[in-house]
Amino acid sequence: MDVRKRAEKAVVEACETLTATLDDAQAKQVSDVIERAMIDVLRETAKQHSHAVEACCPADRDLAHKISEEIRLKNVALIANLTGLRS
Repeated sequence: MDVRKRAEKAVVEACETLTATLDDAQAKQVSDVIERAMIDVLRETAKQHSHAVEACCPADRDLAHKISEEIRLKNVALIANLTGLRS
């Protein structure tokens, strides 16, 4: 999943919808805002998934914890990759 490319595509689509033209600096700023919003959504979704795992497995807390930890680790890796794209 390339969040940067999706954010840039969203900027292009928004400009087309609004019949607006942005210079390169403005387009990058808007793309950065969209990218941060997408990352925030990914983080929140990962938290919700972890809570859902814990809620659906109350009889086996150990299994729920293992699944939740695996989701957390994948989320940490995803956020690290996405943050690296900003540079």
